[in-house]
Amino acid sequence: LAGIDRSGLLANVLQLLTHNGCDVRSAAVWTYSGRVAFVVSAVENTSGQPIRDTSKLIRLKQLLHQMMDQDGNGIVNAQPVKGLIHYERRLHQLMLKEEEKEWLRNKDSILRKAGILPASSNCSCSCHRGAAAVDPAVPAAAANGAIPNGHHQQQQGYGMQQQQRQQQQQDGQQLYPPVPGS
Repeated sequence: LAGIDRSGLLANVLQLLTHNGCDVRSAAVWTYSGRVAFVVSAVENTSGQPIRDTSKLIRLKQLLHQMMDQDGNGIVNAQPVKGLIHYERRLHQLMLKEEEKEWLRNKDSILRKAGILPASSNCSCSCHRGAAAVDPAVPAAAANGAIPNGHHQQQQGYGMQQQQRQQQQQDGQQLYPPVPGS
């Protein structure tokens, strides 16, 4: 389980599991920067065996998902495990997944705050639509010196530096000429 941390969340998760006939054998928890990850080992209360009832597992996953995040952004993974669980590795994986989901949820506002995206983006270039979409007009506009919305200025400047270096290499010029007297 992983999601946004809040007071009493672990107690609520464990209470949900015990009230639904599960015996919690162990639990490991990590918290970091307002996020939390749990690895919980639970078995059937009556038999001590792994939970095999698929309808029960599905219902528990739904309830845990709602509990982890009201908006459905939490991570809930339930699977039978044979042998030992490497808690530290699993918790690290969960925290990375949660951090990735957080980034995907908030990337536009983060980029706007950092000044990387304009406040209102009317640009049609690929940098605002994701890497899969490519606007063929943008390279042509950059080659002609027309920079859409001004936010490609930095990218174009860097590209021109790259082109100059490549041209110098093709012409056989040294990129870093020797210092006189050395």
